[in-house]
Amino acid sequence: MSRVMLRVHSAAVRQAVESALLALGAEAADLEGREPPADAALLVAEVVSGDPAGLGLGWLREVDLPAVVVAPRADAEAVLAALRAGAVDFAVAPGDPGELEAALARALAASPRGRAAGRVVALLGAGGGAGVTTAAIGLAELLARERPGEVILVDLSLQLGGVRPALGLEPGEAIDELLADLPRLDRALLEARTTGHPAGFGVIGGGRELRDPESVKPEALSRLLDLLRASHAFVVVDLPRAPLSRVVPVLRVADPLLLLVPPRPTAVVEARSLLALLAELGRGPRPVEVVLAGSHRSGALRPRDLAGVLDLPHCRELRADARAARRAEIEGEPLPRAAPRSRASRDLRILARAVLDREGTEGASAARSAGGGFP
Repeated sequence: MSRVMLRVHSAAVRQAVESALLALGAEAADLEGREPPADAALLVAEVVSGDPAGLGLGWLREVDLPAVVVAPRADAEAVLAALRAGAVDFAVAPGDPGELEAALARALAASPRGRAAGRVVALLGAGGGAGVTTAAIGLAELLARERPGEVILVDLSLQLGGVRPALGLEPGEAIDELLADLPRLDRALLEARTTGHPAGFGVIGGGRELRDPESVKPEALSRLLDLLRASHAFVVVDLPRAPLSRVVPVLRVADPLLLLVPPRPTAVVEARSLLALLAELGRGPRPVEVVLAGSHRSGALRPRDLAGVLDLPHCRELRADARAARRAEIEGEPLPRAAPRSRASRDLRILARAVLDREGTEGASAARSAGGGFP
């Protein structure tokens, strides 16, 4: 986990910066004096209210760390002063959370002592039959095409997991066994307890019911996520439907969190309740990506209909394809490998490209016309 030093003064700026660092899997600590700790990777400094032009930023050159300067607004004089003082970037805080995260991620990636933590891609279903496990496996495989060996799929099912059976893998350790060994787990031990798939991604969890569901506590899960994100570009998580209070660390850092909604009235009602619950559990400023997952029959619920019902600007789509899903199940392969030309595989490629590029609705439309950007 990268360590980021802070020299900020206002509570609002601190909250915005710490939330962005949490999403990136980085640890925040206050900088005392001019000597940062040896493990520090980045400095975030605030333009103080009495110095709107940033004239007092000269001290940045005395700290042996790349610096990002933040301020409540993008004043031209402050931006120029920050760059002249040696800052590598400037960001508004509080402001657009995505822009702040992007600035910090760029700086961490460029820092010789920092590496941005891997991103968490979490999938949750509203009602049964949403195809969450199939979609999670497909996304893991597609992301692994871009980052082979750097993607891990986590089955957090509290009962019998579905990932391993779907891939034809032998039952492995359930997530409670891994969490019980957290005090001695390091990257090497975690790798040894990961099941590799020929498609280039690893699998942990699933395969049997948990012996001790109560051991799946937020603090333990947060530590496991830190370990996984430190060694993987993407951590794809197949979430249980309930209780969500146990997986709050996943919900807070997932980017994106995909909520799959089958085209049924009961599922739409559950989706509305889940969106409200996610807000209560501290999802943070990043929006939830709602995906209509189901039938492509004429007259069925369409993505724009679901978006209207849920008061969202847009919804994505993952069309059902029973024949392709059955073929993938028989072959024990991810859907995009078993049936690459199916409608469902095409939609999964669009979702994967959106994850890789952080595309909006216009980018997703372009990706759809281009076949999602995957072979």
